Amino acid sequence: QHRALRLRLACAYLDAGELDAAPRESLMLVRTADEAGDAVTRAGARQVLGLALEEQGQAEDALAILSDAFRDLRNAGQAAGMIGMAEALAQLLVRAGDPSGAATVLRTTEQAAVEAGDRNAELSLATMLGVVLDESGDGRGAAEGLLDVASRAERYGEQIARADALHSAAVALGRSPSPDDLVEALALLEEAKRIYADHDRAERIAGCEHEAAALHGRHHSHAAASARYESALRAYEDLPAEMRDTGAWPDEIADCRANLAWLHGDRSSPPDGLFRTGGHTMSHSES
Repeated sequence: QHRALRLRLACAYLDAGELDAAPRESLMLVRTADEAGDAVTRAGARQVLGLALEEQGQAEDALAILSDAFRDLRNAGQAAGMIGMAEALAQLLVRAGDPSGAATVLRTTEQAAVEAGDRNAELSLATMLGVVLDESGDGRGAAEGLLDVASRAERYGEQIARADALHSAAVALGRSPSPDDLVEALALLEEAKRIYADHDRAERIAGCEHEAAALHGRHHSHAAASARYESALRAYEDLPAEMRDTGAWPDEIADCRANLAWLHGDRSSPPDGLFRTGGHTMSHSES
């Protein structure tokens, strides 16, 4: 009971941005839990400590501590705890140049989610695994895995998860120069759009149009690219304010306009990032 209260206090410090108090409380709790053989509380304290160090810009130390926390949770069979931190840990591993480690974390936790019957977590983790595989260079393996996720999502009746997996599979296939892969990628985007339309996800429809435009552009179908960029631009501009991602939305608008300016104007000097993919998050950065 005392250790549980201390863990809640450490979490409260972290949530309040008290980045001196949170690590101090966490370190004391790690020692106390270790002495008591309480691996689950120790894992929670390590997680708070790792997140605090990440906030302080100490990514390498944060990664080591969060990896220890994940190992504690795995060894204790704490599926919920593993699920709660797996995707954040995988992102840190990818940023540290260890996509193989990220894939291992995601696969291990996906299996734990399957055993726990947590279908939402299972699909989310499997989709992120596909993204990691794609971004580490295995586009074909990523696409196959993501299409399997889409099939599982359909069986489970999770349509938005299915559409997200289809979109990511299209991104993976879209890196290929093959015309056959282009056709398949465009078909996947159309299916994802249909699902998003059925569920009133206007912002994701815009993202699919944007990705299709870039695909056409990269395959030198400039008329089709122009039509899709214009469609995506209208869709972004029609989004109500509460549906605009303030981090990505202005950049997506700017990307559409930059590509349209080149398509409709002087093509002698293409801008940097011409026809770039928006990636799995549908974010098109200006930088």
